[in-house]
Order: sequence, then structure tokens, then C-alpha cells
Amino acid sequence: MRNLLLCFIISFSYANISGYYILEKDENNREAVVEILEYNHKYYAYGLGYTDKIFNDEGKNKNQIFMWNLEKVDEHNFNKGKLLNIENNKIYDIKVKEDGNSLKIKIKVLFGPTLKWRKISDEEFKKYGFIKPDRKLILENIEKDFNE
Repeated sequence: MRNLLLCFIISFSYANISGYYILEKDENNREAVVEILEYNHKYYAYGLGYTDKIFNDEGKNKNQIFMWNLEKVDEHNFNKGKLLNIENNKIYDIKVKEDGNSLKIKIKVLFGPTLKWRKISDEEFKKYGFIKPDRKLILENIEKDFNE
């Protein structure tokens, strides 16, 4: 019984950041919804769409992995990640701090912004009506594009 309790405490204290998040509003006043997933002890994020269900006319950025190789440092801190700014096609180094039900993503450039992503529940995610891509395809893309 003592071992079971210890396992529960350890697994709870090292919960990962996988899940659905709503990003801050962009310059067009839209909020994107993304999923973060863990694969081989690293975290990756890809976009699912905007809360108004319009991703873009061509859908070319939908399901694109735009955050990768984020590694856990300790219980609430992550580092060594990369973030693609889809608007200008620039890649930035990032570090992330878990803060309650939010992530604070610090862009590691001089005077770089700190982005705030709010974690949402499965129920809140469902209300947007997104169709999730096949997880197998996402993992295949990670293996192919990031040599995992």
C-alpha cells in the first residue's frame, strides 16, 4: 500500500504538459487551439484551428508542428525547445514554465516576449468541434522531421 501511494505521489508531481491549449489572441483578434503531446521524453505542439473554426483559407498550417524538442528540466520548467513563428517563418529558442493551468513560453531573444497559453479541458475542447488528426500520422511526422 505504501508503494502504491508513493507511485501515485511521484506520478502526480511529475505530470506532463500534454493536452489542449488556447493561445493568446493574435493580431486578428483570434485565438488558436493547439495540442501539446509528449514523444520520447520531449514535447511537441501542433495547431488544430482557431476558436472560430477558421484556421486559414488553404488549411496549410493545420496540424503543422510548430513547437518541438522541448525537454523537462524539473517539475514545472522546460527548456531547449524550438518555436516556429508561422507568420515570418523564423525559429526561436524557447523555455517554458508551467504556472497552474497555464504555460508561460519565453522567447529567448533580447527583449523577447513571454507568451501565455491556457490549458483547456477535454470538454471545453469538444465545444469547438475540431477533428483531431490521426495520432499515428502526427508521430510519423515527428519521427521524419525531427529524427526521433
